[in-house]
Amino acid sequence: MISHELLKSITIRKNPIAQKAFAKVLGFSYAFPSRTNIIVEGWENIPDTPCFLAMNHTDRFNYWPFQYMLAKTRNQYTCAWVKAKYFANPFMRRFLLACNNIPVAPKGTLITKHFMQKMGRKPTGTEYRSIRNYLQQGGTPADEVAAFFGQNPQEVMNRIESEFADLSEEVVRLNKEALDVGHHILIFPQGTRSIRLSKGHIGLAQMSQRLRSPIVPIGCSGSDLCHKGSNPWAKGGTITYRIGAPIHIDSPQIINHQVPADFVPFSANAQRMYKDSFQSITDIVMDEINELVEPPYQYSKNKESDGVQGVERFM
Repeated sequence: MISHELLKSITIRKNPIAQKAFAKVLGFSYAFPSRTNIIVEGWENIPDTPCFLAMNHTDRFNYWPFQYMLAKTRNQYTCAWVKAKYFANPFMRRFLLACNNIPVAPKGTLITKHFMQKMGRKPTGTEYRSIRNYLQQGGTPADEVAAFFGQNPQEVMNRIESEFADLSEEVVRLNKEALDVGHHILIFPQGTRSIRLSKGHIGLAQMSQRLRSPIVPIGCSGSDLCHKGSNPWAKGGTITYRIGAPIHIDSPQIINHQVPADFVPFSANAQRMYKDSFQSITDIVMDEINELVEPPYQYSKNKESDGVQGVERFM
């Protein structure tokens, strides 16, 4: 589990030696034994200055070929948002941090962690939704989570919110540091892997608005056919990336949703005041991605994910 101490200890490397070394390994993967053809359309849409790159997330490794091509073609590097659960394994944690990845802990991760500590098991879907509802709306906790909240629900809520605020502060710092040293930040707004594009989460919009940096939508098609399961070695085939026009803070499609830059990302106050603006920006970005992917990867009928759901997303 990600801790405040771990996040505070991380420094973004301007010269990402591990990324450069790993790119050479990936080069062999894409060349042998069956050649993987990587097509990138729209390089001109990525600014020379650092920005946020928003990509759909079809499989575990669909951003690796893009990072490889970005380094090879433009000598540019990324810091990717990676879920906190992947840092639990010490070896994986060292690898991810060496490659300049930024750990992010959604509030659902903390809810699940605190529930497991108190109850000795993961929450059910109903229990998780009840806890989220109480954190967002207050009132009285639902009967099914009364044992979790105990005699002082407000104290439990404050503990979760305080820990989340501490983690979020460090995530904002790491994102600013990444931009300051010249790296793009790669984010999957879907929040979980899904062949079909799904409704996006608002974290990207919050960070982009806070740091006043543009968002570049990228559609990835075909990677799931080249990367099967948890094996990172590409099986061969064609992966196509289409890069859309950058969406700047003052771009016409989002200018009416711009918020003041002095808010605290992910805070309860920011959610309360600007949630609709963040969601509108997110929807615009996701619609752009939808136009950049092949039909099999576009929105499902209800814009729902076909990937992992429930608390399994967090643990």
